[in-house]
Amino acid sequence: MGTRWGGSLLATGVGCVCVALLATTPPAGAQATPGAAAGLSGDATPTLDAGTPGEVSVVASSAPNRSRVAVIVQNGTDGPVNNVRVDAAAARPDGGAVSSASTAKLVPATLAPGQYGLAVLDFRKEGVAIDATVSFEVRSTKAASGTDPKLLEVGGLTRRAPTTGKVAQTLTFTVANPSSRARRGPVTATVMCFNEAGKPVNLSTAPVRRAGLGAGKDATVSIGLAELCPTALVGARSS
Repeated sequence: MGTRWGGSLLATGVGCVCVALLATTPPAGAQATPGAAAGLSGDATPTLDAGTPGEVSVVASSAPNRSRVAVIVQNGTDGPVNNVRVDAAAARPDGGAVSSASTAKLVPATLAPGQYGLAVLDFRKEGVAIDATVSFEVRSTKAASGTDPKLLEVGGLTRRAPTTGKVAQTLTFTVANPSSRARRGPVTATVMCFNEAGKPVNLSTAPVRRAGLGAGKDATVSIGLAELCPTALVGARSS
């Protein structure tokens, strides 16, 4: 048997999270989707808007969900970028006060030309109406490489049948460190759920509170979600 690690995982954007980390054999391979950055995998095929040529822009976004808006950001430039920051403004239909939110947490943190990453904007402090019109502004800097050095490999996404109660559905996937160096903890998993039309519904982040992941090691992670997740993309990063 492999080595079992203890510990717990606390997720943002999900009602209940149950995690088991178990050393296993290496994953059979990531389930990459077209345009997704290396390291993102899953069974979703996102429906993306046309990005702005020559710019880094938001190409898909969810409706406000518990004061959060999930977004997909695509690199439309001819070179790699990092330090991506998304600023959002949510205008109410009745002309009321405009809410704002921002994030610099993109998964992966570096995008090669044409690739996209996942993020979420949290309007919790100011709130956001479900019918608000949300606009975005994206800033980034040029990167020397198109690879996120902290990104881990993810594969083998499966889901259990829907259930009743606090956990509506459980997703399981494998996180692997294929490099010859150990990755520092904590390792953070990011899950973006999509509807049947390929549009984002929500994004959950879950930091795994442990020392990290050794060279050539992998772990199986199970996450319980408060909402159903018809299809998903998953990424994981070390600190």
